[in-house]
Amino acid sequence: MYASKASKLSNPSQQTPKKVKEISTAIFMFILCALSYALFVFVIFGLKEMIVKGVGMSGANKATFGDERVGGMVRGRRMFENKGH
Repeated sequence: MYASKASKLSNPSQQTPKKVKEISTAIFMFILCALSYALFVFVIFGLKEMIVKGVGMSGANKATFGDERVGGMVRGRRMFENKGH
């Protein structure tokens, strides 16, 4: 009888760290998803804004205008295109 009581007492202490680990993993995954979503939205809106503002200009003006406005968005995209994607 004493042994069963002891095992019952030791069980919750074994379960709690696992639960804490699961919760922390869930929070970490949620933050990761939120950050990736925010980055995705930022890139989409940044490119859209750049395209809308760049309409009606020559190619060179569009690139410099985009660089001034969005700050490196165009340069990063050029680097990405040069890699052959």
